[in-house]
Amino acid sequence: MVGEIIEGRLSALRGTPVEVLNFGVGGYGTAQELLTLQHDVWKYSPDLVLLAVTTGNDISDNYRPLKDDYAPYFVFQGPDLVLDSSFLGSKQYRSRALWTRKLLGVVQHSRLVQLVNRVRLLRRRGERQRENAAGAPGEEVGLRDEVQLPPISPDWQEAWRVTEALLTLMRDECRRNQTPFAIVTLTRGIQVSPIREKKERFLREIGTTDLYYPERRLDDLGKREGIPVFNLAPTMAKLAEERQVYFHAFGTQLGVGH
Repeated sequence: MVGEIIEGRLSALRGTPVEVLNFGVGGYGTAQELLTLQHDVWKYSPDLVLLAVTTGNDISDNYRPLKDDYAPYFVFQGPDLVLDSSFLGSKQYRSRALWTRKLLGVVQHSRLVQLVNRVRLLRRRGERQRENAAGAPGEEVGLRDEVQLPPISPDWQEAWRVTEALLTLMRDECRRNQTPFAIVTLTRGIQVSPIREKKERFLREIGTTDLYYPERRLDDLGKREGIPVFNLAPTMAKLAEERQVYFHAFGTQLGVGH
């Protein structure tokens, strides 16, 4: 949907057709996005690579101790950032991969399994809606409030260090392919809530006065490394208060979801 809107508006602005390709995958961190860029994107010869960063979980997703998922990570070895694919050899990953392949084979031949899978998906969606509805002000399932604060713990310091290095590697990858690279930071519900008191309460609860620390930090990175960074949250927050509108919703719950 977003890609279609951008296509339409850019095509009208330029007077020529514009194609927008969305390579986003739910659950991907910046490490997997870098691998996608390296292995999948260049065959389409893009004129621009625009990376969307969800600050509420992308920073923590880039450091294994903060997520601990069966996924590729990049880690520092001395001054160099290198790919860590050790998860491929884990018993848990091999078991899950084998189970997934078997399930896919069954799903291709079984309408009953497809129906069961659909019911499970709807049930999980309902559970997430109830979790969001029961959450504290500002709380969103899957997002980390710690990212709103300057990092103190070694884990968060390393998560930021890895993230900033990954973004620089993406810039370098685009430069090698003579393609402009830019970053846009997406919003989280509490940042763009139309209710100022709710935002103020959230800031008191986490112990800060700044709703935009990650945006400011990424903007500083962009200035140092020559990467254009577009932060949506401040502008959208102003519009939300002026117009008393919500930009986020999950099911019937306004103000949450990402």
